Amino acid sequence: MTEIERLKHLKLALRIVGVIAIFGFYPLTVFWPSGWAWSSGRSEYLEMIIAIYATLGVFLLIAARNPNHDCAGQTGFASLAAKFLRVSSRAKFSKEIRWA
Repeated sequence: MTEIERLKHLKLALRIVGVIAIFGFYPLTVFWPSGWAWSSGRSEYLEMIIAIYATLGVFLLIAARNPNHDCAGQTGFASLAAKFLRVSSRAKFSKEIRWA
């Protein structure tokens, strides 16, 4: 298998897994709740897991454009930004956020 063929298969695999990560996990929680939901009703933990997989899927689709490019640093920044937004949206008062 040549390098071009390997890259073509890698791009296809990245796209398939990326789309599954973005759109595939939420329907699993609806159709198979006992396998994914830890409690009945709305679960913030489950929402966080789905958001992490969706973020992973977005970065897999970005990586599929150019598999030779290193985008590992971007995922760390995205994770940090998501955590910050989650904490800041849940804080009732700004004094509840501890910056140090």
